[in-house]
Formats: sequence, C-alpha cells, structure tokens
Amino acid sequence: MTRMTSTALRMPGRKTSVPAAAILVAGLLLSAAAAVVVSMVLSGGTPRATAGLRDAGQVTGWVVPLTRVWLDVAIFATMGCLTVGSWLFGRNDGAERHEGHDVRAFPHADRVLRLGGRWSLLWATAALALAVSSTSQLLGASLREVLTTPGLYRLAWQVPQNRSLVVMTLVAIALALSVRSVQGPTGARLLLVVAGLAVAPLVVSGHAASASNHFLAAQSLLIHVLATSLWVGGLAVIVVHLRGNDEALRAVLPRFSGLALGCFVVVAASGVLGAWLRLGTSWDAWASTYGLLVISKALALVVLGALGAAHRTWSLSRIAAGNRAAFQRFAYAEVLVMMAAAGLAVVLARTAPPTGALNRARPPHADLFPTVDRNLGPLSVRNLLTEARPDAIVVTAAVVAIGCYLVGVVVLRRRGERWPRGRTIAFSIGVALALWAVCGGLGSYSAALFSMQVAQLLTLAVVVPILVTCGAPVTLARAVLGSGRAATTPGALARLVEPVNGLIVLVVVLAAGVMTPLLEASLRSGTLHTLLAGATLFAGMLFFWPLLRADWVPTRRSDSKDAPLFVAVLALLLLVYAGQIFTSTSLFAEQWFTDLSLSWADPASDQKHAVAVVGVFAVALLVVAWRLRRSADRD
Repeated sequence: MTRMTSTALRMPGRKTSVPAAAILVAGLLLSAAAAVVVSMVLSGGTPRATAGLRDAGQVTGWVVPLTRVWLDVAIFATMGCLTVGSWLFGRNDGAERHEGHDVRAFPHADRVLRLGGRWSLLWATAALALAVSSTSQLLGASLREVLTTPGLYRLAWQVPQNRSLVVMTLVAIALALSVRSVQGPTGARLLLVVAGLAVAPLVVSGHAASASNHFLAAQSLLIHVLATSLWVGGLAVIVVHLRGNDEALRAVLPRFSGLALGCFVVVAASGVLGAWLRLGTSWDAWASTYGLLVISKALALVVLGALGAAHRTWSLSRIAAGNRAAFQRFAYAEVLVMMAAAGLAVVLARTAPPTGALNRARPPHADLFPTVDRNLGPLSVRNLLTEARPDAIVVTAAVVAIGCYLVGVVVLRRRGERWPRGRTIAFSIGVALALWAVCGGLGSYSAALFSMQVAQLLTLAVVVPILVTCGAPVTLARAVLGSGRAATTPGALARLVEPVNGLIVLVVVLAAGVMTPLLEASLRSGTLHTLLAGATLFAGMLFFWPLLRADWVPTRRSDSKDAPLFVAVLALLLLVYAGQIFTSTSLFAEQWFTDLSLSWADPASDQKHAVAVVGVFAVALLVVAWRLRRSADRD
C-alpha cells in the first residue's frame, strides 16, 4: 500500500530529502498568511498607530492576525484528523465493512490520529501566542513587556478572549496527550466533541458579542465555524496525508463528499444569517469595507461549491478507476481557496461592522429580557402559528435530524427494503413540533407567559418523545448500517434505559423547571432556557423510548403490560403538579413576570391557565395509558 506521508521531494545536489507532507503543511500556513496580508492591505486594515493611544508597534500589529489564521488552520487540521481517524475510516478490528472496504485494510487511521496530536500542539502554541500578542496590542505594550511583567498577567486574564485562549491551550495539550491512548472510534469521536467545545468560547467572545442579536449571532457563528472546521480540516488532511494512497482515497472520498455537501449547506445558511444580522438590507452597509469582505467570502464559497460539485460529478468516478490525479487537481485548488477564505475570515473578524446597519437589522429584543420579544402581541392561535424565536443551533439540529432520517429511508429503498411511511411521518412531525416548541410560536411565548412555559416543557417531555419514538430512528440507523448485534446489550446504557429511571428523571426535570428558582434563571438567560428545553426532551425520550417498544432499545427486560401503569403514574404526578400550582399563594418567577409587565397579560390569571394546561396533558396521558392497556390485552 502506498505510504501516506513519506513521499519525499529530492532536492538537486543534496543527499537529504524533505517530506512532501511537510512542504504541503508549510504551503497551507503560508497561503493562509498571504491571504491575511493581501486582505488587510486591500481593505486598508494594515497596522497603524492611533492618536492618543499607546501603540504596541508594527510587529505586534502583524503578529496578531497572522497568529490567528495559523490558529484557525491548526484547529481545522486537528478536527480534520479526528474526523478522518474516527468517522471516515473507523478503527474497529473486527470484520465491519464500510462501502465495500474492510476497515482492517486501513491501519493508517491510527497514524492520522497521531498526526492530529501534532496539529493540536501547533493549536496550543498558536493559541498561547495569540493570547500574548493580543494582550500586547490591547495594552499598547511590547511583546517583551507582556512576557516579563507579572502584573500584566492579571490584566490579561480579565479579557474574555484571553481566558478562552488559555482554556483552549490546555485543551489542545490534553488532546495531544490523549490521541495515543485512544483505543477505538468512540474515544476518537469524543475527542472531536471536546475539540469542538474548546472552540466555542473563543468564537462567541468575538464580534458576535456586539452584534444586533448576540444570542442568535453567536450561535450562527459557532455553527459556521464548526461546519467549516470539519469541511476544511477533512479535505486538508486528505490532501496532505492521504493523497498518495489510492485505496484509502477510494474508500474515504465518497464518504467525505457527503460530509462536505452537508457542511457547505450549513456554512452557506449560517453565513447568510450572520451577514443579515450585521448588515441588514442597507446598501451602504454592504458597500462598506465590512460588507465587501463578506461579499468576497461569499464568492469564495461559491467557488468552493463549484469545485465540490465537480468532485461529485467528475472526480469520484475517475478516482474509483485509479486516476489519482483527477482528485489532486481539484483538491489543491480547493484547499487554496479555503485558505484564502480563512484569511478573509480573520480580517473580517478584525473589522467592525457598520453601526447603522446593526440598528436596522436588530430584532426587537430588549437587553433586560433576552428571551422575550417585547413587541409580542396578545396570545392567539394565529400568533402561535406565525411568531418565531430563531435559534441557530436548534434549527440546525432539527434539519440534520430530519435530513439523516430521510437519507436512511432512501438508502433502504435503494436496497429494495421497505420502511413504513407512518414512521417517517411520525418522526418528521415530532421534530417539527420540537422546533415549533423552541423556535416557533410556542417558543416565542414560553418566556412571556408561565402557562406557555409549562406548555413548552410538557410538549417536549410528552408529545415529541412519543412521536419520535414511533418513528423508530434507532431501528432505521441499525438497518442502514447493517448492525447484527443482539437486541439485548449489557452495560451501563442497558441499565440506564429503563422506564423507572426515565420516570424519575422526567419528574425531577419538570419539577425543577417549573417549581424552583431554575425557572426564573432560565427565563433570564437564552442559553439556559434552551438547555432546560433540551434537558426536558432528553428526559422524555429516556422515559418513552424503552416504554413504548416502538423502536430498538438496548434492553428488553420491561414488560409491555407495565407501560400503561407507568404512563398513568406520570399522568397522576402531573395532576399533583397542577394542584400545587393551583393552591400556590405566590406567583412562580414573580420578579420576572412583574418586571416584564406585558400590557395584555396578567401573571396571576395566567398561572391559573397553567393549571388547565397541565390538566390537558394529564388527561391525554390517561388516554394513552388506556390505549396501551387495550393493545396489551389484544396481544
């Protein structure tokens, strides 16, 4: 099998050789740096002293953006290595097969992961260098002063970006130490998740923090960066480390093509959303330096989309026939465009968006009430159907869930296997209902009215899990992947997925989310509000997934005749909650709803409406229990 990284370029007149991979890595870093320099010169953003302020000097002014772009490249490559080593290859030692290729034929997966450890060391170095150079620029001190003055460390730590960089440095070092001990694909994927989480604090502490809608802007930027990291990093790793391995290319590229297409869609959608939040529809804003940089990034994305389409329609078939050059021609060009886009992104992050555009594009969210639109009209059926509270992460998760499900259905049909249409409908409605509960009309009113907050949590705890479970997504995934494992799987997961555990977790989450200070805390924080909704959905799935027996679960110890009893117990507990709300002499989250002071809402009356909401869900659960009982009797 062709060696992966040992291809050497012999230099005339010398006995030594330079690995081609090292030259390609240097080319990646230099091309990204060149893109930064050219973009800064053309946009007029070259370092210059500001009158009345202490200047750190030209060296620091150039070191900051160059270090940032090298940090981005290192992040891309690290996540690309983890992706290739875990998902694209697989690292099982058994006879598992992927797309006709035996996983055991690719021992290079371990080496790709080790290369990811080396890239993570560059990641750590660049992050630490950026923390030092950005502190130098912020304080107007030389790099030497920053490094030799202990008193400046305390000042540097007070900057959120520097704290993010320090944490990122530690995580990157931990990744470098951990990759050698990874024994399977699960561990590698866990490291990939950790890498993605390490990127988040730095992303949300940038210009997104001052955007018109900070929460939505930060989310869209985070999704944009993570999707870009998987896409750019995956391709860069394939080009640098797998370009000479024909068999590996034939196995990897068809799978990477699907990943790249999904990332392209996500990058485009999140980029459009981010541009609208910062620029709106003002022509002057789009004609500004910031707007022109955004347009340049958009053009680079269009070029990348065209190159990706050429890969799918032209290169893949030729690679399958053994024509490696068909891939390399487009791949080198694609990577160069990606590096140019990375350079543009760094310059864009250092350029302030036009203030006027932010005001025009700003949604009517008040700073003191980040989870509520103060211009909401009175609650009505029409408003519940038409209002929206966009959440980039939730929307992306919903689209990915439905997209993966539909792809699975198509794969089964191409194999000649049938998949019940009712399952597809149930799953799609369940995901759409979850999206409406968090981002639609119910999500819009959930922080404005206590009754709607209760309705949101109960929808996510009861209705969505029932529909999603009836869609049997795990069964579909196992059918597509061809899993032949037994239905009963011992271990922690099998012990966790028990109806009694799900009932306990669900009751605790609902009680905490409605009757404790967590309610008001979630109303005052967009992030916590979304996390509470996610925790409620997880608790509902943990309860209904093993109980309904409509989908594969890792244990089958529960008797189907127990299901009506569990559902009835949940219904009775909801009635207990309703009684506590009804007999309460004080308002839940009183300070929040009093300060909100919506002219068309009375918090005291609305709390009584919440009793009716809980009662409706309790009665519906009793009906479900009755139906399950009848079904069990027929069986």
